[in-house]
Amino acid sequence: MSSLTAEVITRKSAGIEEMKALYTEAFPKEERVPLWILFWRAQIEGVEFTGFYEEGSLVGFTYTISYGDLTYVFYLAIHSTVRSKGYGSKILQSIEGRHPANRLSLEIEDPEQPAANSGQRRRRLAFYRKNGYEPTGYKTVEGSTTYMMMGKNGPHTREEHATLMEHFSGLLLRRMFKPKFVR
Repeated sequence: MSSLTAEVITRKSAGIEEMKALYTEAFPKEERVPLWILFWRAQIEGVEFTGFYEEGSLVGFTYTISYGDLTYVFYLAIHSTVRSKGYGSKILQSIEGRHPANRLSLEIEDPEQPAANSGQRRRRLAFYRKNGYEPTGYKTVEGSTTYMMMGKNGPHTREEHATLMEHFSGLLLRRMFKPKFVR
């Protein structure tokens, strides 16, 4: 594996169609925020839409939101042809390198809930634990899916996560991105 390069993703990025295809393949429809919203909100301070490339080929992308000293990994997607080859860990390290003083958080589908993809959910939990993330003890619900919140570099509260999401969503989209905590 050679070194990865990171580039800001915009509507006009080279390879945007490949990124859109990865977004569609990596996330179920109910978890996908419309791309126009992601591009629009990526213009505010603290929001980063980043593509990761190796030798000019898209390996994956992230969408992160930072507010204060908390960085939330909203999306992390790795191209199916290179999954389980260390790229996800390298990309998480890149996020940490860009935000060295920040606490980090993310959500995964709750591996404790019965689901058709329960094996995938357990592997995802193991992956993030291997990379230093631990369950925070609280969960959120969106639609019919329960998510487990995970964090690294120190705890964060529900209120801090809600404030970060309010910063991201603004007044117009606040209802769409208001976390519903279940514990």
